[in-house]
Amino acid sequence: MKSRSGTTPRQGDTAIDPRAPALPHPLVRDEYQAIADLLPEFSEEALRKSYRGQAMEIILGALRVRQSFPRAHRFDMTELLAWERRTKAVMSAGQAFDVIHDPSFRTLKPYAVIPVQAFGEPLRSVIMEIHRRLTLDPYGFALLWIGCGGYVTPLHHDGEMVHGRWNLVVRGSKQFDFVPPSCRRVPRLPVWDLCRRFSPMYTSPVPEAWLSDGTGARRAHLGPGQMVTWGRRWWHRVEIDDSAVTITLSTRGHRPQERLRPRALTQRLGVRFFGEVEQYLESLDIQPPVRTPDELRSLCR
Repeated sequence: MKSRSGTTPRQGDTAIDPRAPALPHPLVRDEYQAIADLLPEFSEEALRKSYRGQAMEIILGALRVRQSFPRAHRFDMTELLAWERRTKAVMSAGQAFDVIHDPSFRTLKPYAVIPVQAFGEPLRSVIMEIHRRLTLDPYGFALLWIGCGGYVTPLHHDGEMVHGRWNLVVRGSKQFDFVPPSCRRVPRLPVWDLCRRFSPMYTSPVPEAWLSDGTGARRAHLGPGQMVTWGRRWWHRVEIDDSAVTITLSTRGHRPQERLRPRALTQRLGVRFFGEVEQYLESLDIQPPVRTPDELRSLCR
């Protein structure tokens, strides 16, 4: 029996062996039957009621698509910091949910990444029950991804320390395009560029020919109840449905037992010398502008 994505689901435990060095290819699983009764709980009302923060940071996907990543290295981050600031907005939680769910804002492709800890009841219990049924990462789900308007996460990889991160769609749909780490067709940025985990292809779709000519690229269309994981350094591009709100849960994919291994030590040493865009941006005080729905509406025009 095939899943709704056309991929034959595998039976048995969904946990990934922590001793495995990498997955040979992305793994898709259809768990709709196991959690179907819980999926309706991810409603707009439940999101609003469960969110415990006063404010929320929104990524303005349309601005990122138009502007792309500026080239930057650790000695000149001016353009990168300016780009980061103007492609995000801080809003009150209620207004942020309004923007994400209101179809009139879809041209801005609003997107948010929210820690699961930011949600209380009723969603908290629902997320914990999904984790219990699926027996995934022992640390459970860490992040909730929500957006609309066809937001695209550009082609990139997650680095050495992220491996086996499960992404579960609970509402809407997503398309994942994967390219093997060893594929030389993917253009790369120089090692001194802070955005080097992203490809110069940026938001361009993976060429259709790569899916069938032996390149090793794979595509997965996921709907509610379906999930995917992949090995470290696999290139991936993600595009959400442009007609409705899409919500995904994910585990972090970090493996604490690997921290003292040579690979992890080399990664941390490399970050210290060369830097990664996330480490730099998180360590600096970059405050996105506080915006109102009216201000964002003017950007839609």
